Amino acid sequence: MDMRRHLKSWLTIPTLRERGGTYDGTIASVREEEVRNAYKQARELQPVIAFEDGARVIPNIGMRRELVAHYGPDTDHWVGRPLQVFLRPMARHNPDDTKPVRYEKAVAFPDQPQPISEPGSPAPPPAVDQINWS
Repeated sequence: MDMRRHLKSWLTIPTLRERGGTYDGTIASVREEEVRNAYKQARELQPVIAFEDGARVIPNIGMRRELVAHYGPDTDHWVGRPLQVFLRPMARHNPDDTKPVRYEKAVAFPDQPQPISEPGSPAPPPAVDQINWS
């Protein structure tokens, strides 16, 4: 038995950066777990997606909306489906802002065609291998 599967590896923004900004996996389970919320200093129930290799992620609200739109509201139907978790640059409201770009976790669905951008729509984010993580 490969014990690495049983080590909890959370897909956070720093760990995704260490992985080059993206993670591809197959969903093994989705459960509600009591986890510590660092902002509220309290424990609360959150959905946790576990992947076949042991990696885990707590989806943010945007990820949850995308997951429900693509795979449906019943998480039992998500098991066995591929999922990509990646870092997406957050939109800036002030184009003159000189602060470093912030990133958020987002999801993509390798088993479904990706939408084609319409003319005049915002440019897609830079490829993960073109992002300077320093």
